[in-house]
Amino acid sequence: MIIILIALVLAVGLFWYSRGKYDDFIERLTEKDLSNLEQKILPPGLVVTDFLRSRDYLRFADNYVYSKIKAVHGVREAQFFLKLFYGRIFSLIIIGMVFVALIGGAGSAAESYIAENSIQRPGYGEGNRVMEAIAVIRETNEDIPINIAVPEKEPTKEQLFEKALGWLSVRQILGQNVHPQDIMADLDLFQEIDAFGVEVEWKSSAPDIIASTGTVIRPEFGEEAVSVVLTAILSLDDMREEVDFELMVSPVSTTEYIERQIALGEETVILPGQIAEYDLDWQEPGEGFNATPLILFVLMVAVSGVAVYSDLNTKQTKMQRQISLDFPEFVTKLVLLVGAGLNISRAWDRVAQNIKSDRPLDLAVQQVAVDMSNGIALSDALEGFSQRLQMPEVSKFCSMLSQNIRRGDAELLIALKQLADESWQMRKGVANKLAQEASTKLLLPLMIMLFATMAVVILPAALSMMSIF
Repeated sequence: MIIILIALVLAVGLFWYSRGKYDDFIERLTEKDLSNLEQKILPPGLVVTDFLRSRDYLRFADNYVYSKIKAVHGVREAQFFLKLFYGRIFSLIIIGMVFVALIGGAGSAAESYIAENSIQRPGYGEGNRVMEAIAVIRETNEDIPINIAVPEKEPTKEQLFEKALGWLSVRQILGQNVHPQDIMADLDLFQEIDAFGVEVEWKSSAPDIIASTGTVIRPEFGEEAVSVVLTAILSLDDMREEVDFELMVSPVSTTEYIERQIALGEETVILPGQIAEYDLDWQEPGEGFNATPLILFVLMVAVSGVAVYSDLNTKQTKMQRQISLDFPEFVTKLVLLVGAGLNISRAWDRVAQNIKSDRPLDLAVQQVAVDMSNGIALSDALEGFSQRLQMPEVSKFCSMLSQNIRRGDAELLIALKQLADESWQMRKGVANKLAQEASTKLLLPLMIMLFATMAVVILPAALSMMSIF
């Protein structure tokens, strides 16, 4: 219970502390980055992120995540989206922690019914109850589960009379026992069979084990079971007959021995504090350590991390495919402009001016044009272009341009044409792969339609055959 309270207090404290602290950060986000709900639960995760990064605890994770984020969002935005990545994970963990704490709290919110080694008896008419408890032997720290019968309070004479009228019935000889070779409770030895007017007298071969009244005194724990022959002497007028019942009385178990020590008070059921040489401690089921909330929390951490990391991988894959599809067209435009007499800088600037989309490649091309207009050398701008996109064909393109710029532009057009041809071939491969994936995704709907069609065709025929037979 203490752990649950700590988790709830920590979660609430993080939400309170983060109020308004990251408004500027969240204003930079759009629905494309995070939904409105995710933006509302993000601040506590950002608090945890700042705390861990300030102490350099996330360096190991940075090695696996930063390169992917840089590829998806670019170098300039990488740190922002890296913080967002961690913030999403930790915010989901915090929400999961609250959820787990609420589950654990609900499990422990039941009203306690053991107080000072006693259980309050229900009022008359509320019915008898069976309460679960655990007897803890202090010396051996052994837990023994006990089902405690808690009868309702004794009725008044009037209530007892009404109760007897509704309860009166003929009972069998075994009473609460299940098998004659496993006698564990008192027998129900009736003195008369009213339906037939037969009187019954009982005689036992071991009265100290089974009395003629049906009382059973079982051997103590560790002793052997005892065989007893119980004789029923039936008599009606001058007729007399003896019937023998061979019974086996089982010894007392540890659980039953403890149950016998439970005393019934007027208002409470009193639980023993000691049996033989052993001391007992009593507790309710669930008071010990419950690993379920911890397991749920660990699973929540794992699922949160996998979900956010998988989302990042999906974005990177989509971006790389989009770049592979757009790159041949971009190189072809450069080939046309360079072939028309423009140098590579002016050709690049002309292509950037005509871009009107926000695709990853187009944004990177525009950024190179902005860099060159700010006085950055073309070779340095190309290096940034390669780092933003992190694609093999883009790296090859930037390396080729840098080499031709250093040697002069004499062979630049030929190299660009060759690269354009290679890029178009790669685009065909990407398009074929997308087509194959699309056909695979259509397989399940087609199978469903096939089964539906078969059902429409076969069902009428089956119904007709059933009507014939």
